Amino acid sequence: MTLSSIPFGPGVRLLAEHPNGLVVLDKPEGLASHPNGPGPEKDTLLKAAYDHQRECYRWPRPEGGMERLFLLNRLDSPTSGLILLCRGQAESERFKEMFKERRIHKTYVAAVSSHQPHCGLWEDELEKSRGDGHVRARAVRGGARAVCRASLITADPSRRLSALLLEPETGLTHQLRVQCALRQHPIVGDRTYGDFAVNKALGPLASRLYLHAFRIEVPLGGGEIFRVESPLPAAFKTLLPKCSV
Repeated sequence: MTLSSIPFGPGVRLLAEHPNGLVVLDKPEGLASHPNGPGPEKDTLLKAAYDHQRECYRWPRPEGGMERLFLLNRLDSPTSGLILLCRGQAESERFKEMFKERRIHKTYVAAVSSHQPHCGLWEDELEKSRGDGHVRARAVRGGARAVCRASLITADPSRRLSALLLEPETGLTHQLRVQCALRQHPIVGDRTYGDFAVNKALGPLASRLYLHAFRIEVPLGGGEIFRVESPLPAAFKTLLPKCSV
């Protein structure tokens, strides 16, 4: 596989690759991590068919046969940032196990509607549900454990906005969006769990979800860590000029 042969979706960029087969892509907001159906879709990470059973993209080689990239993690469509893939199926299973064992560390940046957000270790119990073709998550007693550490990057008291660094230890559906909302500082631009009055007041500034997968760290053994960062989208600086990581 040559990197030039990868059928990137609109705005998707290659950030890094490793000789062991890991590939890191930078996804803009508005793209799905993979198609919902069996065939290719317009606004997805790659312009290629997706094998839901094997969790991989596949497309034909010019010389015959098929190329494959296995998806290791996902982002909600409105979330931007890092997505990790792998060239080989056996290697992909190993890295998926590392995700389950919480050995792969992910860091997000979120702009939230609060100037005094609650930071520290967040622990909740969440339940996922599906209805009308949409997935939702909510806090329920006895739900799956959701754990995240939050720290403050900057705050703008006059506009009641802040930027947070979020380091999830678990990876539940919509976890960070729900955990922020539960603490009364929803993520700006969130159309599902957000503060709709705040989003309306911000106008065009709230046209996107302000959640960005900023950093990923993969331990490779022998002390080596594969560490990749995705620069913050310009919208974060426009919303909060002092937002810097």
